[in-house]
Amino acid sequence: MINEILSVEQSTCNTAPAPAIKWEFDLTNQQHVDMRRLMADVYQRHSTALTNEYESSSSYCRGYAYGLYRFARCVLKDTTLTVLCADLVEAVQVQSKLHSGLRG
Repeated sequence: MINEILSVEQSTCNTAPAPAIKWEFDLTNQQHVDMRRLMADVYQRHSTALTNEYESSSSYCRGYAYGLYRFARCVLKDTTLTVLCADLVEAVQVQSKLHSGLRG
């Protein structure tokens, strides 16, 4: 009975359409590997800065994420990296807003 309820709830809750294109790093491409490392570093530093209440460091990391996005778009002209970097920019912005909302 519980499994039937859960299956109905899951099917009604998951109504968002699946993305048509799946954006993933190409680990055979050295630019993607390097950008992935930089993006992970920016995300980790931003999270640490928020945890330790270092507003200037978290602001720096948000700017760095935006710089990676612009670099991928304007210099590398790589659509996949541009989309992934845009996701990083959005993630750090949302994380900052949530953190500031929790602080009140």
